[in-house]
Amino acid sequence: MSRLINFGLGIAALALPLSASASASTLARQSGAVGIVTYDPIPVTETQTTPIPVPYAWLEAHFPEVAHESGAYEAAATATAENGRPVWVCYAVGLDPTDRLDDFRITRFRMDGDMPMFEFNHTTDGSGNSILPYIKPLGKARLTDKWRHVPDGGSPVFRFFAAEVVPPGSVSIVDEELDGVQLWENGPCWATCNVGAATAEESGYYFWWGDTVGYRRENDAWVAADGSTSSFLFNSDNTPTNDKDDATLLAEGWIDSTGNLVAAHDAATAHLGSPWRMPTGAELSALIGNCTTAWITTNGVSWRLVTGKGAYADKSIFLPADGYGDSSSLLTTINGCRSSTPDDSGKAWHLFLSSLPIGAFGFGRSNGDRYAGRPVRPV
Repeated sequence: MSRLINFGLGIAALALPLSASASASTLARQSGAVGIVTYDPIPVTETQTTPIPVPYAWLEAHFPEVAHESGAYEAAATATAENGRPVWVCYAVGLDPTDRLDDFRITRFRMDGDMPMFEFNHTTDGSGNSILPYIKPLGKARLTDKWRHVPDGGSPVFRFFAAEVVPPGSVSIVDEELDGVQLWENGPCWATCNVGAATAEESGYYFWWGDTVGYRRENDAWVAADGSTSSFLFNSDNTPTNDKDDATLLAEGWIDSTGNLVAAHDAATAHLGSPWRMPTGAELSALIGNCTTAWITTNGVSWRLVTGKGAYADKSIFLPADGYGDSSSLLTTINGCRSSTPDDSGKAWHLFLSSLPIGAFGFGRSNGDRYAGRPVRPV
């Protein structure tokens, strides 16, 4: 018979009679070894079951009672600290788990150009290593709105977003599935709201064709999403793509060989990141051909309900009647959203929608001036 000897992390089997009481040299002779073999198991120095490993030494420094107790390290690391956080989280962001007042908080706010920056009270882990926590927004897969600047004399505007601070190493940072609806087989997924909007009924930002800044309507004026101006005019002078033919657009880097806007000039990609993009003119035509539509009004908002057919009959998106920007005005005679495709007459394709019957400017594709400000519905 053989005796199985367990050394914690290592397991060794020796051919040895169970009744024997042998010295190291006897073991060596009976096992046929040339010399004495010494087995040194790798010591365990950190937790194995927490999202990130917590060193035993750090746990012993804060909880001396866990030292050398079987299973105590894992239990201590997953327990709730005095400040209400898991103990392993305290290690990750450099908190004292025994101090109920020591917590992860914003200590300073500052503006970096046109974007807000927050500084935290802890930027090192329990070993003094610099860390950059992963900020994961909750409620929306992507925050489509940037910082909102308030014009001088304007009323304060607040934007609230819940965010989860996840210590590095505790999650795999991957490109999450964004909110999107597929309306026909092999078709793209359509976003459920416009760029710059938080809900389907909001218009979001308006863009001239090739623009990536975006402008929102405030106090009867067009205000840049990045705060660069509060009195933008949608006109040909402010539209460098206006009336240019495809050859010029390609030479200047506005479009690629497919004839559509490049990512650097795609409003959806600029605000939401890849893989979101503006729909092509062909995709607008496919939307019209593969879906049914109805004009509805809810809560004072008029829009087109666009629904798939057949196996996709339970899938729908709402397209609000949001008008378009012309100079300093918002005109509501024509509604729709942009595509990434120019036409061959110096204009660009867009989707139009209204309360008129289908085929009579109720729902279709048309070309329009590139300088006009129109919303963007990403795919």
